[in-house]
Amino acid sequence: MKKIFTIFALAALTFTASNAQELKIGAKAGVNLSSLGGDKVPGIDTKGKIGLHLGGVGVYMFSDKFGAQAELLYSSFGGKQEFNFSEEGFTDISEETTKLNYLSLPLMGKYYVTESLSFEAGPRIGFLLSANSEFEDTFTFDGETETESGEVDISKGINGLDLGFNIGASYELESGLFFSLRYTLGLSNIYDSGSVFADIDEDGDIIDGIGTFSQQNNAFQISVGYFFLND
Repeated sequence: MKKIFTIFALAALTFTASNAQELKIGAKAGVNLSSLGGDKVPGIDTKGKIGLHLGGVGVYMFSDKFGAQAELLYSSFGGKQEFNFSEEGFTDISEETTKLNYLSLPLMGKYYVTESLSFEAGPRIGFLLSANSEFEDTFTFDGETETESGEVDISKGINGLDLGFNIGASYELESGLFFSLRYTLGLSNIYDSGSVFADIDEDGDIIDGIGTFSQQNNAFQISVGYFFLND
């Protein structure tokens, strides 16, 4: 399904490029300052993580003011969770980083306030490429401390399709260089089972859930790119 959609998207971009007279085609890269929004898990503090995005971008101008922008990006989302527990000489400090990587297709409408400054908004569709959990647990009991760490595949518990909505702005130079700032708001639950799981086995299957929750991928995205085709 992912391969078919990718081929279709590339074919559509190729067709558009061959027929459009006011088309910009380029590439972009940048950072994602991502976090997991939605329901809060009792006893767990959530924090953001830094990821990246990179890929191609095309803009078709309908007029001097209005355009449509399509992107095909590798994009990394996720977040960090921290859990602290202490009772009668026993302490457990846990940190888990959820790493979710997607093939993302943002489809944006653009409005140019000036020749250089534009505002943009539109949906984002993401197809899961990989999902991993990196963890570190530190246990202290009777003055002795032990640490366990590792990384496991959690893709079996993550939805393969991720939906969001983007809003942002871009600034373009005459040279073709451009900069953009965007916020992407998650609209769909990242968890396939609806549960935030507390433990998983070696195959990535959920073996212990802690309730039914819904969390979404949210992120600020900072990008720099270049239009190498600018008719």
